[in-house]
Amino acid sequence: MAVWNELDCLIARLNGLQNQREAVPKGRIGWLREIDSQILTVEAQRDRLFVHLTRQVAHRVAARCWITAACTDRCGERGDVQ
Repeated sequence: MAVWNELDCLIARLNGLQNQREAVPKGRIGWLREIDSQILTVEAQRDRLFVHLTRQVAHRVAARCWITAACTDRCGERGDVQ
């Protein structure tokens, strides 16, 4: 669950940065560049975390399918049906 919390924090941070960017006065190019740089960093972290979570889900689904298939082969019926 810690990974999901980390994803929530990254999304909140990204939203905060986007709000900051919208509030920057015109002509403050340095501020905009700094905020844009931070946004890119947070987006990269979010993307890596999302890929990790996707792989985790795929691994669990594959393991569940493998267990179900093994029970079907051994018992002649689905392992998750009682």
